[in-house]
Amino acid sequence: MLYAKQLSEHKFLEIELDRFKIEDTGSWFKILIDLSTKRDHAGFQFSLDFLGFFGNIQIYDHRHWDHERQDWNVI
Repeated sequence: MLYAKQLSEHKFLEIELDRFKIEDTGSWFKILIDLSTKRDHAGFQFSLDFLGFFGNIQIYDHRHWDHERQDWNVI
């Protein structure tokens, strides 16, 4: 299941839930927390894999970061 919603002009929310065979994922448990700035699709991400169940919540900026100008590229 994937849920996606535009929150503002450049911000998006995505929630993903899924199930896999443990043999296919290669791990029993994995957790990821990421908060990024000044990079492509910067934002917050929380991801959890547990016994074949997968969940991911992400709030991100859809723009790309221009390192030379130190500003967002508006597409």
